Amino acid sequence: MGLDITAIGMTIVFIALIALSVSIYIFGKIFSKNRSAKRSELPDNNSGTVRAVQPESGVNNQIPEEELIAVITAAIQASLDIRDAGKRVIVKSFRRLPASSSVWNAAGRMEQIGSKLV
Repeated sequence: MGLDITAIGMTIVFIALIALSVSIYIFGKIFSKNRSAKRSELPDNNSGTVRAVQPESGVNNQIPEEELIAVITAAIQASLDIRDAGKRVIVKSFRRLPASSSVWNAAGRMEQIGSKLV
């Protein structure tokens, strides 16, 4: 009696997991078609190579505030997919945070970002 209930329960669970897996696969196929259509509309300006730039020693590599604000605004607009001229993003203020993380933490973060660019 107990083994029968266990077998029935396990069968139901595995059938539900298979159905869930199939539905996730189907949704992935549906939404990947929409993404590929959006990507095909955008021009491909990528040359296919990523080059790391090392700062020169002894050079102050601080970005001017106006340029930094422009870069932050452009990044926000790109991440929110704002292309309409009527919609504007305004950076009211920003402040630099001190580099309190360890060198290993920063190296891991840069490696993670670099792996997403390729």
